[in-house]
Amino acid sequence: ANEEEQMAALQRAMEEEARNKQREADEEARRAAAAKAERIAQSDPWCYVLSGAGTAAANGTYMRDGTAVKNGARVYVNERGFLLSHEVVGGGEGWIVGVAPKAYYGFQTTDKLAPEEGWAVQEHGSS
Repeated sequence: ANEEEQMAALQRAMEEEARNKQREADEEARRAAAAKAERIAQSDPWCYVLSGAGTAAANGTYMRDGTAVKNGARVYVNERGFLLSHEVVGGGEGWIVGVAPKAYYGFQTTDKLAPEEGWAVQEHGSS
C-alpha cells in the first residue's frame, strides 16, 4: 500500500475510534441518567443532615415537616426553624435553605430530591 492509502486507512481508524469513544460516553451518560431517575423514583428521605454551612443555624438535621409538600417535593425543617424546600421563583426552580422570606443557600434543579453538594450561598447566607 502506498503512503496515501496508509494515511486514508489511518484516518478511517481514527474516525472509528472517535465514534466508539462517543458511543461509550453516550452510554455512560444514559446509565447515569437512568440511575438518577431510579434514585429519585425510589427515594423519599425522612431527613437530611446539613453540615459545613457558614451560617451555623442552618446546620443540623432536617426532618420531614409532617406531610408538607411544596412544588412536588417534601418540606424539611431543622431544630432552629430553618426550612429545606423546593421552590419555584422567577421562572427557575430548585432547593432553598432558609427562613422565609430569607434564602441562605440554594441549588437550582428540577430534581425533587435535595442535592448532596454544589449548593450556592444566597443573599442571607455566609460561606
